[in-house]
Amino acid sequence: MHGWVIDPKCVNTSGWGICLTTRDIAKIGQLYLKEGKWNNQQLVPSNWIRESTIAHSQWNNKSYGYLWWVINRNTYAAIGDSGNIILVEKKLELVFAITSSFKPRAKDRIALITEKIIPYLNLCKKIF
Repeated sequence: MHGWVIDPKCVNTSGWGICLTTRDIAKIGQLYLKEGKWNNQQLVPSNWIRESTIAHSQWNNKSYGYLWWVINRNTYAAIGDSGNIILVEKKLELVFAITSSFKPRAKDRIALITEKIIPYLNLCKKIF
């Protein structure tokens, strides 16, 4: 972690403003992919991981868990400000991490991963 935004009273904003590297957010994705385990140690209860990555509400016909957008039963994504994304693809056991300093449409990044990169990786798996 490289910092956290503070308000004028020097209190962390807590709901936003954490400064993480691409590697940092990839580790969060890996922690979720492994159902809360890191180096064979359970850091986050696996039932919380499962519960937080299933749909509990809808917004504009998109499913939302607890801080995770649910793409399908094997894929979920955390989307942050400025185009930052963690996308976990359980079936392929992959984590995609994107950090950015501009504000693209987040669904474009998800579409890039789910419609281009993952199908390509599936094709490569069949070939090799």
